[in-house]
Amino acid sequence: MKNLRGYAMTFDQSFTSIAPYYDQLMQDINYELWVDYIEELFELFNVSPKRILDVGCGTGNPTLILANRGYEVVGVDSSRDMLKVAREKAKNMENVRFYHGDARNFTLDDEEPFDAAISLFDSLNNITTEGELLSAFSAVYEHLKHKAPFLFDLNTIYALENYWSDKIRVREQGNLVSIWRTRFFHRKRISELHITLFVPVDKKTYRRIDEIHIERGYKISTIKRLLRKAGFSEVYAFQHLTRLPASEQNMRVMFVAR
Repeated sequence: MKNLRGYAMTFDQSFTSIAPYYDQLMQDINYELWVDYIEELFELFNVSPKRILDVGCGTGNPTLILANRGYEVVGVDSSRDMLKVAREKAKNMENVRFYHGDARNFTLDDEEPFDAAISLFDSLNNITTEGELLSAFSAVYEHLKHKAPFLFDLNTIYALENYWSDKIRVREQGNLVSIWRTRFFHRKRISELHITLFVPVDKKTYRRIDEIHIERGYKISTIKRLLRKAGFSEVYAFQHLTRLPASEQNMRVMFVAR
């Protein structure tokens, strides 16, 4: 199990070199649809937030969509490189701010409590121990108003085992060529994603970029237990993009806690 060492270091160093190319790699994602779903859940739980915290915001795509829809949004991410891209896209917007901070222990001393918090695109799967995930939930809880909802999605163990198992995928997106190599470690419920990018330097030369990303899958019951331990009294789990109850056989689960 030598490859399972050093996960904390990998978590800190991920999303660095690929940051300038991340949006191109993710160009097939319908971010508007995801934000529509967030707003649908706001309506379902009868909340009308004005100020939203986005934890693990990355390059800020959902953050900016929410801001364009009239919300005041604050994004937090551990990658300075991803935040650089996000800030460049938001430089003419007054109702969005970005902070550098680790989801596991961030503190926004200059911000008032938020009306809602989100964390999208399995960002919290990058936290690979229950103790650190509890710390992340507690950090979010401390930044929310009373009864304010926290909405976040996670890849399930089933998804990591079946989609992130031992596979190799090659993608060509515009002038980028990427190789995605995945491995799943059953005992730890951890997946390792090795991304190799070939970025054109000129017509004849490519530069190679390599990053390793780690995700851990958690049982739904474990997530609910940790959320309640962090202080949330109401916890719900839905099949992603639906209002149907979630199960361990779903690929992705959306949690709502308050």
